[in-house]
Amino acid sequence: ASCMLFAVLGSPVFLARGHGAMAALMVVTSVCSFWADYVHVEEPDHVVHQIDRVVAFVSVACLSYSSLFILGLPFMYCFCALAGAVLLFLLSRSRKRRSEWVICHTLWHVVPLLLIFTPGMLGLYP
Repeated sequence: ASCMLFAVLGSPVFLARGHGAMAALMVVTSVCSFWADYVHVEEPDHVVHQIDRVVAFVSVACLSYSSLFILGLPFMYCFCALAGAVLLFLLSRSRKRRSEWVICHTLWHVVPLLLIFTPGMLGLYP
């Protein structure tokens, strides 16, 4: 499940840099996303979807900050990753067919995280 990438990719990176709160946020983000996108996906009015949106917003804001100030990625790189994430989120929200939503929503989870954490996996963080 793509939502687990927050915990799998993000938590170890932030723990290694001594940022336990960000590591915990990555786990909370994965849990809320899984809860909404898998457990209650067929119940669009369930409260978990509102919780997931709030946690996702906080997570995006914290990842934007962390990308710049904890991971040391260049501003334009972070800006493009954020713009791509927002675009993929809006694209997934506009999909009418479930199959299209699944693809776009999966990309919303995967692409920004790979952009943020791949440089570290390649040893490119400062």
